Amino acid sequence: MKFVNKDPDGYVPVSVVTSFKKIKAFVSSTSQLAGILRNSTKLVVSEDGKKVRCLLPLTDSDMEELQSRIVIAENLPEDHCHQNLMKIFSAVGRYMNC
Repeated sequence: MKFVNKDPDGYVPVSVVTSFKKIKAFVSSTSQLAGILRNSTKLVVSEDGKKVRCLLPLTDSDMEELQSRIVIAENLPEDHCHQNLMKIFSAVGRYMNC
């Protein structure tokens, strides 16, 4: 969300999106991802192909929902795979797989 808030038009650099591990597995460049995102009915890619944003702006309700789902975990162990994180957080309580 910090990138959305930085840009007055709500754009996020495509390079940020391509830095996500799951996206890296499918695309090899920011230009390739920009081309793919141009086919979206919910996203808008800037003319230069360097930024992307939602077609419709996020509402206050959308923002509240997003904030309620954000969890920040710091100082994770080196083996912080999904299975090990489940063990760590199961001590806190039951989780919902969303």
